[in-house]
Amino acid sequence: NSMATLEFRLSRDGPGLQGGVQPSQNLPAVHDRPRPATTPSGVALPRLSTSRPPTEPARTRFSRTLSRALDTQAEADQLKLQAKREVRERRYQDYTAPVYGSPGEKAEKKRELRQYLLNQIHTHEKEKRVSDQAHRHEWEASLRSDTSFSATSKELVTTHHKYLTQFRDGNKALIETRERARQAERMERIQLERSLFDANPVNWSKTLV
Repeated sequence: NSMATLEFRLSRDGPGLQGGVQPSQNLPAVHDRPRPATTPSGVALPRLSTSRPPTEPARTRFSRTLSRALDTQAEADQLKLQAKREVRERRYQDYTAPVYGSPGEKAEKKRELRQYLLNQIHTHEKEKRVSDQAHRHEWEASLRSDTSFSATSKELVTTHHKYLTQFRDGNKALIETRERARQAERMERIQLERSLFDANPVNWSKTLV
């Protein structure tokens, strides 16, 4: 062991050797490590490592996480039960006053119920008027659109009818013109054949040699 050998040499050679090291300045030996800290009762405290944080067993972490989850679930269930209890109490109060209450309480409850029904009827009528008004506007817009479409459609139908009439009349006039030209050409050919026949009755068609 190098540290023990160095300490032995220093103690044997005395002061002034090897750079003048005094006996009080001896280097610490292996057995001079710091002792673990203890409590006043003498119980040794666990030594903490400075290189990493202290860890705890997985079972402890799981138990703590599970207890927290169970506590949260229990609180949520308790809040749900409390809300249900409050709703049930309000229902009991609303049911107890008109049935088992005094005549004044029954009359007051009837007035409240009547007023509630009247407000509900007024609200329903107001919503119905608004809905009817919106439907009327939609119907008027649809009627205007239908009217304009009918007028446009009627105009298109009229224009299409005029076009077909003009097309028919033009085709009829063209057919009649072609027919008159064909008849005139036929009459000219007949007149020419007659004149040739009058001039040369034997070989009027120039087919005989």
